[in-house]
Amino acid sequence: MQTSLIRRLLSHTAYLGQQSVRPVDNMLFLGSPSEMLPSVAQVRAARGLLGWSRQELAEKSGLSTKSLQRLEDGLASPRASTLERLGRVMSEAGVQFLAETVEGGEGVRRRIST
Repeated sequence: MQTSLIRRLLSHTAYLGQQSVRPVDNMLFLGSPSEMLPSVAQVRAARGLLGWSRQELAEKSGLSTKSLQRLEDGLASPRASTLERLGRVMSEAGVQFLAETVEGGEGVRRRIST
């Protein structure tokens, strides 16, 4: 698990440029923990959970469908700003991104609406 965390931190920090990044519970955050950067795998899983097509998520996030496809297919490396935008759109739609812990890997779930 330690090696996977280090690999993940290195892969994410390669795309973060000058932004302030800190690891918290094996995930990366910009600023406060509510601003967790989701992984591409979490974005793909959250899109499925919401029942959104790539085109829907692209329109809601302001990305092109082709860019989103390249990210999800692993053909392009995401920028922090792109992951932040995708995470924000999906969080507003009711998705909660879960950090990797000793009990299990990263994931997504719907927030309970009250």
